[in-house]
Amino acid sequence: MGVFAASLSKIGFTDYISSVTLKMFVKDNAGDPKKIRTKVIFLELFLLMFGIFSQNLIPIHIAFIPIFVPPLINIFNKACIDRRKIACILAFGLVTPYIFLPVGFGEIFLRNVVAKNMAINGISVNLSNLDLVKTMALPALGMLIGLLFAVFVSYRKEREYSKTVDIVDDGEKESNASLKNFVIGLMAIAVMFVLQVKYSSILLGACAGFLFLLFTGAINWNASDAMISDGFKMMAGIGIVMIVANGSSRVLISTNAIDPFVKALLSITCSNKVATILVLLGFGWMLTTGIGSSFSTVPIISAIYVPICIQFGMSTSAIFALIATAGALGDAGSPVSDTALGPTIGLNIDGQHNHFKDTIIPTMLHFNIPLLIFGLIATFVL
Repeated sequence: MGVFAASLSKIGFTDYISSVTLKMFVKDNAGDPKKIRTKVIFLELFLLMFGIFSQNLIPIHIAFIPIFVPPLINIFNKACIDRRKIACILAFGLVTPYIFLPVGFGEIFLRNVVAKNMAINGISVNLSNLDLVKTMALPALGMLIGLLFAVFVSYRKEREYSKTVDIVDDGEKESNASLKNFVIGLMAIAVMFVLQVKYSSILLGACAGFLFLLFTGAINWNASDAMISDGFKMMAGIGIVMIVANGSSRVLISTNAIDPFVKALLSITCSNKVATILVLLGFGWMLTTGIGSSFSTVPIISAIYVPICIQFGMSTSAIFALIATAGALGDAGSPVSDTALGPTIGLNIDGQHNHFKDTIIPTMLHFNIPLLIFGLIATFVL
Protein backbone atom coordinates (compact mmCIF):
# COMPACT_ATOMS: atom_id res chain seq x y z
CA MET A 1 0.00 0.00 0.00
CA GLY A 2 2.81 2.37 0.86
CA VAL A 3 4.62 1.65 -2.42
CA PHE A 4 1.48 2.25 -4.46
CA ALA A 5 0.77 5.52 -2.61
CA ALA A 6 4.35 6.72 -3.13
CA SER A 7 4.08 5.88 -6.83
CA LEU A 8 0.89 7.89 -7.27
CA SER A 9 2.59 10.86 -5.66
CA LYS A 10 5.68 10.42 -7.86
CA ILE A 11 3.73 10.54 -11.13
CA GLY A 12 2.13 13.82 -10.03
CA PHE A 13 -1.39 12.44 -9.57
CA THR A 14 -2.27 14.61 -6.56
CA ASP A 15 -0.29 17.57 -7.92
CA TYR A 16 -2.45 17.54 -11.06
CA ILE A 17 -5.69 17.53 -9.07
CA SER A 18 -4.37 20.34 -6.87
CA SER A 19 -3.38 22.52 -9.85
CA VAL A 20 -6.77 22.05 -11.55
CA THR A 21 -8.59 22.87 -8.31
CA LEU A 22 -6.56 26.02 -7.74
CA LYS A 23 -7.22 27.26 -11.26
CA MET A 24 -10.93 27.03 -10.51
CA PHE A 25 -10.82 28.92 -7.22
CA VAL A 26 -7.69 30.98 -6.67
CA LYS A 27 -8.69 33.58 -9.25
CA ASP A 28 -11.49 34.65 -6.90
CA ASN A 29 -9.09 35.31 -4.06
CA ALA A 30 -9.72 39.06 -4.21
CA GLY A 31 -13.35 38.86 -5.30
CA ASP A 32 -16.72 39.22 -3.62
CA PRO A 33 -16.75 37.29 -0.29
CA LYS A 34 -20.32 36.09 -0.92
CA LYS A 35 -19.36 34.56 -4.24
CA ILE A 36 -16.29 33.04 -2.66
CA ARG A 37 -18.39 31.45 0.10
CA THR A 38 -20.47 29.66 -2.50
CA LYS A 39 -17.37 28.15 -4.03
CA VAL A 40 -15.94 27.37 -0.61
CA ILE A 41 -18.87 24.99 -0.05
CA PHE A 42 -17.68 23.01 -3.05
CA LEU A 43 -14.13 23.17 -1.72
CA GLU A 44 -15.28 21.73 1.59
CA LEU A 45 -17.10 18.92 -0.20
CA PHE A 46 -14.00 18.31 -2.29
CA LEU A 47 -11.78 18.04 0.81
CA LEU A 48 -14.33 15.71 2.40
CA MET A 49 -14.45 13.53 -0.71
CA PHE A 50 -10.69 13.39 -1.09
CA GLY A 51 -10.26 12.65 2.61
CA ILE A 52 -12.57 9.65 2.22
CA PHE A 53 -10.86 8.48 -0.95
CA SER A 54 -7.42 8.84 0.68
CA GLN A 55 -8.29 5.78 2.77
CA ASN A 56 -9.40 3.49 -0.06
CA LEU A 57 -9.51 4.52 -3.73
CA ILE A 58 -6.41 6.75 -3.52
CA PRO A 59 -4.63 5.28 -0.47
CA ILE A 60 -2.27 8.14 0.37
CA HIS A 61 -3.64 8.84 3.89
CA ILE A 62 -2.67 12.39 5.01
CA ALA A 63 -0.20 13.00 2.17
CA PHE A 64 -2.81 15.01 0.22
CA ILE A 65 -3.26 17.63 2.97
CA PRO A 66 0.07 19.51 2.57
CA ILE A 67 -0.58 19.56 -1.19
CA PHE A 68 -4.20 20.73 -1.23
CA VAL A 69 -4.86 22.78 1.89
CA PRO A 70 -2.14 25.49 2.15
CA PRO A 71 -2.91 27.06 -1.27
CA LEU A 72 -6.57 27.40 -0.22
CA ILE A 73 -5.90 29.26 3.05
CA ASN A 74 -6.30 32.74 1.54
CA ILE A 75 -9.65 31.71 0.05
CA PHE A 76 -10.82 30.45 3.44
CA ASN A 77 -9.59 33.67 5.06
CA LYS A 78 -11.39 35.84 2.51
CA ALA A 79 -14.66 33.98 3.17
CA CYS A 80 -14.03 34.02 6.97
CA ILE A 81 -14.36 30.24 7.16
CA ASP A 82 -13.70 28.80 10.61
CA ARG A 83 -10.73 26.49 10.16
CA ARG A 84 -11.95 24.30 13.03
CA LYS A 85 -14.71 23.23 10.65
CA ILE A 86 -12.13 22.29 8.01
CA ALA A 87 -10.19 20.32 10.64
CA CYS A 88 -13.36 18.36 11.46
CA ILE A 89 -14.07 17.72 7.78
CA LEU A 90 -10.55 16.37 7.25
CA ALA A 91 -10.67 14.26 10.42
CA PHE A 92 -13.98 12.71 9.39
CA GLY A 93 -12.55 11.78 6.00
CA LEU A 94 -9.44 10.24 7.59
CA VAL A 95 -11.21 8.12 10.22
CA THR A 96 -14.72 7.11 9.12
CA PRO A 97 -13.79 5.18 5.94
CA TYR A 98 -11.40 2.79 7.65
CA ILE A 99 -13.85 1.91 10.44
CA PHE A 100 -16.74 1.48 8.03
CA LEU A 101 -15.59 0.34 4.58
CA PRO A 102 -13.53 -2.89 4.28
CA VAL A 103 -11.36 -1.61 1.42
CA GLY A 104 -7.98 0.11 1.47
CA PHE A 105 -6.99 1.00 5.00
CA GLY A 106 -10.39 -0.33 6.06
CA GLU A 107 -9.34 -3.76 4.78
CA ILE A 108 -6.24 -3.56 6.96
CA PHE A 109 -8.06 -2.31 10.06
CA LEU A 110 -11.22 -4.40 9.95
CA ARG A 111 -9.84 -7.69 8.64
CA ASN A 112 -6.08 -7.74 9.23
CA VAL A 113 -6.17 -6.04 12.63
CA VAL A 114 -9.55 -6.39 14.39
CA ALA A 115 -10.66 -9.76 12.96
CA LYS A 116 -7.24 -11.39 13.26
CA ASN A 117 -6.74 -10.25 16.83
CA MET A 118 -10.18 -11.54 17.75
CA ALA A 119 -9.15 -14.89 16.26
CA ILE A 120 -5.94 -14.88 18.29
CA ASN A 121 -8.06 -14.48 21.41
CA GLY A 122 -10.45 -17.29 20.54
CA ILE A 123 -13.24 -15.80 18.40
CA SER A 124 -13.32 -16.67 14.71
CA VAL A 125 -14.71 -13.88 12.53
CA ASN A 126 -16.44 -14.92 9.30
CA LEU A 127 -18.12 -11.72 8.21
CA SER A 128 -18.62 -10.75 4.56
CA ASN A 129 -17.87 -7.22 3.39
CA LEU A 130 -21.57 -6.40 3.60
CA ASP A 131 -21.74 -7.80 7.14
CA LEU A 132 -18.78 -5.65 8.15
CA VAL A 133 -20.50 -2.54 6.79
CA LYS A 134 -23.66 -3.39 8.71
CA THR A 135 -21.68 -4.10 11.88
CA MET A 136 -19.93 -0.73 11.79
CA ALA A 137 -22.90 1.29 10.48
CA LEU A 138 -23.90 2.72 13.88
CA PRO A 139 -20.40 3.93 14.87
CA ALA A 140 -20.05 5.48 11.40
CA LEU A 141 -23.44 7.16 11.86
CA GLY A 142 -22.17 8.65 15.10
CA MET A 143 -19.20 10.12 13.22
CA LEU A 144 -21.52 11.55 10.57
CA ILE A 145 -23.71 13.22 13.20
CA GLY A 146 -20.60 14.74 14.77
CA LEU A 147 -19.52 16.12 11.39
CA LEU A 148 -22.94 17.62 10.65
CA PHE A 149 -23.05 19.23 14.10
CA ALA A 150 -19.59 20.76 13.58
CA VAL A 151 -20.41 22.08 10.10
CA PHE A 152 -23.94 23.40 10.67
CA VAL A 153 -23.92 24.30 14.37
CA SER A 154 -20.57 24.69 16.13
CA TYR A 155 -18.53 26.35 13.39
CA ARG A 156 -21.08 27.71 10.95
CA LYS A 157 -20.39 31.35 11.94
CA GLU A 158 -17.70 33.44 10.35
CA ARG A 159 -14.30 33.71 12.01
CA GLU A 160 -11.88 36.49 11.25
CA TYR A 161 -8.23 35.78 10.52
CA SER A 162 -5.89 38.75 10.58
CA LYS A 163 -3.18 37.62 8.22
CA THR A 164 -2.86 36.31 4.73
CA VAL A 165 -0.05 34.18 3.42
CA ASP A 166 1.37 34.47 -0.06
CA ILE A 167 1.12 31.16 -1.89
CA VAL A 168 3.15 31.24 -5.07
CA ASP A 169 3.99 28.52 -7.51
CA ASP A 170 7.50 27.18 -7.08
CA GLY A 171 8.86 27.21 -10.57
CA GLU A 172 11.81 25.06 -9.53
CA LYS A 173 9.68 22.32 -8.00
CA GLU A 174 9.92 19.16 -10.01
CA SER A 175 6.56 17.59 -10.79
CA ASN A 176 5.41 14.97 -13.26
CA ALA A 177 1.84 16.27 -13.14
CA SER A 178 0.13 15.91 -16.50
CA LEU A 179 -3.22 14.84 -17.90
CA LYS A 180 -1.60 11.67 -19.26
CA ASN A 181 -0.20 10.65 -15.86
CA PHE A 182 -3.48 11.57 -14.20
CA VAL A 183 -5.41 9.23 -16.52
CA ILE A 184 -2.86 6.46 -16.01
CA GLY A 185 -3.16 7.00 -12.26
CA LEU A 186 -6.93 6.65 -12.46
CA MET A 187 -6.57 3.40 -14.39
CA ALA A 188 -4.07 2.07 -11.83
CA ILE A 189 -6.47 2.98 -9.02
CA ALA A 190 -9.27 1.12 -10.82
CA VAL A 191 -7.06 -1.98 -11.20
CA MET A 192 -6.06 -1.84 -7.53
CA PHE A 193 -9.63 -1.36 -6.33
CA VAL A 194 -11.22 -4.09 -8.49
CA LEU A 195 -8.65 -6.75 -7.58
CA GLN A 196 -8.73 -5.80 -3.92
CA VAL A 197 -12.52 -6.18 -3.73
CA LYS A 198 -12.69 -9.27 -5.98
CA TYR A 199 -10.03 -11.26 -4.13
CA SER A 200 -10.28 -9.59 -0.69
CA SER A 201 -6.55 -8.89 -0.82
CA ILE A 202 -5.14 -5.42 -0.36
CA LEU A 203 -1.67 -6.81 -1.08
CA LEU A 204 -2.71 -8.15 -4.48
CA GLY A 205 -4.51 -4.93 -5.40
CA ALA A 206 -1.64 -2.64 -4.38
CA CYS A 207 0.95 -4.79 -6.19
CA ALA A 208 -1.19 -4.84 -9.34
CA GLY A 209 -1.64 -1.06 -9.23
CA PHE A 210 2.11 -0.52 -8.84
CA LEU A 211 2.95 -2.95 -11.66
CA PHE A 212 0.40 -1.18 -13.90
CA LEU A 213 2.25 2.11 -13.34
CA LEU A 214 5.53 0.39 -14.21
CA PHE A 215 4.33 -1.32 -17.40
CA THR A 216 2.62 1.83 -18.71
CA GLY A 217 5.84 3.79 -18.26
CA ALA A 218 4.44 6.26 -15.75
CA ILE A 219 7.09 4.99 -13.33
CA ASN A 220 10.56 4.38 -14.74
CA TRP A 221 11.87 0.88 -14.04
CA ASN A 222 15.11 2.42 -12.79
CA ALA A 223 13.12 4.37 -10.21
CA SER A 224 11.19 1.37 -8.89
CA ASP A 225 13.70 0.68 -6.11
CA ALA A 226 13.28 4.24 -4.83
CA MET A 227 9.48 3.87 -4.94
CA ILE A 228 9.62 0.70 -2.89
CA SER A 229 11.96 2.33 -0.39
CA ASP A 230 9.76 5.42 -0.07
CA GLY A 231 6.66 3.27 0.33
CA PHE A 232 8.21 1.23 3.12
CA LYS A 233 9.29 4.41 4.90
CA MET A 234 5.74 5.76 4.66
CA MET A 235 4.29 2.75 6.50
CA ALA A 236 7.26 1.89 8.73
CA GLY A 237 6.18 4.00 11.71
CA ILE A 238 2.76 2.43 12.16
CA GLY A 239 4.24 -1.00 11.43
CA ILE A 240 6.74 -0.72 14.28
CA VAL A 241 4.09 0.46 16.73
CA MET A 242 1.77 -2.39 15.68
CA ILE A 243 4.57 -4.92 16.25
CA VAL A 244 5.18 -3.52 19.74
CA ALA A 245 1.44 -3.56 20.50
CA ASN A 246 1.12 -7.16 19.31
CA GLY A 247 4.07 -8.10 21.49
CA SER A 248 2.47 -6.41 24.49
CA SER A 249 -0.80 -8.28 23.98
CA ARG A 250 1.02 -11.62 23.67
CA VAL A 251 2.86 -10.91 26.93
CA LEU A 252 -0.45 -10.16 28.67
CA ILE A 253 -1.92 -13.44 27.40
CA SER A 254 1.10 -15.67 28.05
CA THR A 255 1.61 -14.38 31.60
CA ASN A 256 -2.08 -14.92 32.48
CA ALA A 257 -2.43 -11.25 33.36
CA ILE A 258 -5.82 -10.92 31.69
CA ASP A 259 -7.94 -12.97 34.12
CA PRO A 260 -7.15 -10.88 37.24
CA PHE A 261 -7.88 -7.70 35.29
CA VAL A 262 -11.19 -9.05 34.03
CA LYS A 263 -12.25 -10.15 37.53
CA ALA A 264 -11.25 -6.79 39.02
CA LEU A 265 -13.13 -4.86 36.35
CA LEU A 266 -16.30 -6.93 36.72
CA SER A 267 -16.20 -6.49 40.48
CA ILE A 268 -15.91 -2.72 40.12
CA THR A 269 -18.83 -2.51 37.68
CA CYS A 270 -20.81 -5.14 39.62
CA SER A 271 -20.98 -7.17 36.39
CA ASN A 272 -23.33 -4.53 34.93
CA LYS A 273 -23.13 -4.81 31.14
CA VAL A 274 -23.69 -1.12 30.35
CA ALA A 275 -21.20 0.05 32.96
CA THR A 276 -18.62 -2.51 31.88
CA ILE A 277 -18.87 -1.61 28.19
CA LEU A 278 -18.60 2.10 28.99
CA VAL A 279 -15.45 1.43 31.00
CA LEU A 280 -14.01 -0.65 28.16
CA LEU A 281 -14.77 2.06 25.60
CA GLY A 282 -13.24 4.67 27.89
CA PHE A 283 -10.14 2.51 28.27
CA GLY A 284 -9.84 2.24 24.50
CA TRP A 285 -10.30 6.01 24.15
CA MET A 286 -7.51 6.69 26.67
CA LEU A 287 -5.16 4.13 25.13
CA THR A 288 -5.59 5.33 21.55
CA THR A 289 -5.24 8.97 22.60
CA GLY A 290 -1.92 8.14 24.22
CA ILE A 291 -0.50 5.91 21.48
CA GLY A 292 -1.99 7.90 18.60
CA SER A 293 -2.78 4.87 16.43
CA SER A 294 -6.07 2.99 16.45
CA PHE A 295 -4.41 0.22 14.42
CA SER A 296 -1.89 -0.33 17.22
CA THR A 297 -4.28 -0.36 20.19
CA VAL A 298 -6.47 -3.21 18.91
CA PRO A 299 -4.03 -6.04 19.77
CA ILE A 300 -3.95 -4.83 23.39
CA ILE A 301 -7.64 -4.11 23.91
CA SER A 302 -8.82 -7.25 22.10
CA ALA A 303 -6.85 -9.40 24.55
CA ILE A 304 -8.77 -7.73 27.40
CA TYR A 305 -12.17 -7.30 25.77
CA VAL A 306 -12.76 -10.79 24.36
CA PRO A 307 -12.85 -12.67 27.71
CA ILE A 308 -15.19 -10.06 29.20
CA CYS A 309 -17.52 -10.06 26.18
CA ILE A 310 -17.67 -13.85 26.22
CA GLN A 311 -18.86 -13.75 29.83
CA PHE A 312 -21.70 -11.46 28.80
CA GLY A 313 -22.66 -13.77 25.92
CA MET A 314 -22.22 -11.07 23.27
CA SER A 315 -22.45 -11.95 19.58
CA THR A 316 -19.43 -11.93 17.29
CA SER A 317 -20.70 -8.80 15.52
CA ALA A 318 -21.25 -6.99 18.82
CA ILE A 319 -17.74 -7.85 20.03
CA PHE A 320 -16.30 -6.79 16.68
CA ALA A 321 -18.12 -3.42 16.84
CA LEU A 322 -16.96 -2.87 20.42
CA ILE A 323 -13.29 -3.57 19.68
CA ALA A 324 -13.26 -1.56 16.44
CA THR A 325 -15.03 1.39 18.08
CA ALA A 326 -12.77 1.32 21.14
CA GLY A 327 -9.74 1.24 18.86
CA ALA A 328 -10.96 4.18 16.79
CA LEU A 329 -11.92 6.24 19.84
CA GLY A 330 -9.20 8.80 20.42
CA ASP A 331 -7.77 8.71 16.89
CA ALA A 332 -9.60 11.97 16.23
CA GLY A 333 -8.40 14.08 19.13
CA SER A 334 -5.08 12.44 19.92
CA PRO A 335 -2.30 15.07 19.83
CA VAL A 336 0.07 12.58 18.19
CA SER A 337 -2.23 10.88 15.67
CA ASP A 338 -2.03 11.47 11.93
CA THR A 339 -5.71 12.43 12.02
CA ALA A 340 -4.82 15.47 14.13
CA LEU A 341 -1.32 16.27 12.89
CA GLY A 342 -2.33 16.22 9.21
CA PRO A 343 -5.01 18.95 9.41
CA THR A 344 -2.79 21.13 11.62
CA ILE A 345 0.09 20.91 9.15
CA GLY A 346 -2.16 22.12 6.35
CA LEU A 347 -4.19 24.73 8.25
CA ASN A 348 -1.40 26.34 10.30
CA ILE A 349 0.56 27.55 7.28
CA ASP A 350 0.20 31.16 8.49
CA GLY A 351 0.46 30.49 12.22
CA GLN A 352 -3.23 31.10 12.97
CA HIS A 353 -4.39 27.54 13.67
CA ASN A 354 -3.50 26.17 17.10
CA HIS A 355 -2.94 22.41 17.22
CA PHE A 356 -4.70 21.86 20.54
CA LYS A 357 -7.42 24.52 20.54
CA ASP A 358 -8.32 24.36 16.86
CA THR A 359 -7.72 20.70 15.95
CA ILE A 360 -7.51 18.47 19.04
CA ILE A 361 -10.43 19.82 21.08
CA PRO A 362 -12.90 20.28 18.16
CA THR A 363 -12.28 16.81 16.67
CA MET A 364 -12.27 15.12 20.07
CA LEU A 365 -15.62 16.63 21.11
CA HIS A 366 -17.42 16.21 17.80
CA PHE A 367 -16.31 12.67 16.97
CA ASN A 368 -15.34 10.78 20.10
CA ILE A 369 -18.50 11.56 22.06
CA PRO A 370 -20.97 10.38 19.36
CA LEU A 371 -18.66 7.46 18.54
CA LEU A 372 -18.79 6.44 22.20
CA ILE A 373 -22.60 6.69 22.32
CA PHE A 374 -23.29 4.89 19.05
CA GLY A 375 -20.62 2.29 19.73
CA LEU A 376 -22.40 1.48 22.99
CA ILE A 377 -25.73 1.20 21.17
CA ALA A 378 -24.19 -1.10 18.56
CA THR A 379 -23.09 -3.61 21.19
CA PHE A 380 -26.72 -4.02 22.31
CA VAL A 381 -28.49 -4.19 18.95
CA LEU A 382 -26.07 -6.52 17.12
